[in-house]
Amino acid sequence: MRIQLEHFANGKGIKRIARELGISRNTMRKIPRSETFEFSCGRTVQPQPKLGAWAETLTANLEAETRLPRRQRPSTQRLIEELRGRGYDVSRASVCRFVRPWRAERARAPVQVFVPLSFDSDEADQFDWIHEAIALAGMPHMAKVVRMWLAFSRMPFVRARFREGREMAFDAHDKAFAFQGGTCRRKAPDNMKTAMESIFFGRQQLRLS
Repeated sequence: MRIQLEHFANGKGIKRIARELGISRNTMRKIPRSETFEFSCGRTVQPQPKLGAWAETLTANLEAETRLPRRQRPSTQRLIEELRGRGYDVSRASVCRFVRPWRAERARAPVQVFVPLSFDSDEADQFDWIHEAIALAGMPHMAKVVRMWLAFSRMPFVRARFREGREMAFDAHDKAFAFQGGTCRRKAPDNMKTAMESIFFGRQQLRLS
C-alpha cells in the first residue's frame, strides 16, 4: 500500500521508491500494476546438497583458522579455492551462506582471557613512576619516585628523583639492575612517555625508546 501511495499519489518513480525502501526494482514494477501485495519465494529452505558432503571439511578449516592471528586467517575465497583443489565444485554463494553465519556465531562467543599468576625468576619486571609529597629541609616537595619490581618475587626497588626525565629513567634502570644482580628477559613499563617511543596494537604494542 505504501508503494502504491508513493507511486500514484506522490508521483515518485520506481527507481526512487526502490532506493528509499531498499526493495528490488523487479518487485517494485509488479506492485503498481497488480493488486497483489504479498510476494514469496517458492523455496524457503536452502538444502545445499553439494555443500553437505564438504560441510565437515569446511567446518574443520574454520575451526583451524580460529587458532591463528586475525591477520593470518584465510579469506572466504581462500577457503573456496582450497575446497576446489580437493575436487569440490560449487558456487561461491553456497560457501558464503555457510561461512557467514558460522563466523557471526563465533564472534558472539565469549573470549577466554588468561592472566599469568606465576613467573620465572628472570622472566619479567615492571617499571613505573609515582608522585609522592615529601618534606625536605622543612619544605614541602613533590618527589618523582621510580619503582621497579620483579614479577617473580615482587621485590621492589625504589629511587626518588626531582625530575621525571628520560636520563633519570635510564639511571634508575642502571641502579635497579645492579640491585637485582641482572636484568629480566621482558619488561613491562606503564606506557610512560620517558620510556615509550610509539604505541601500536597487537603483539608489537610498545616500542621502547
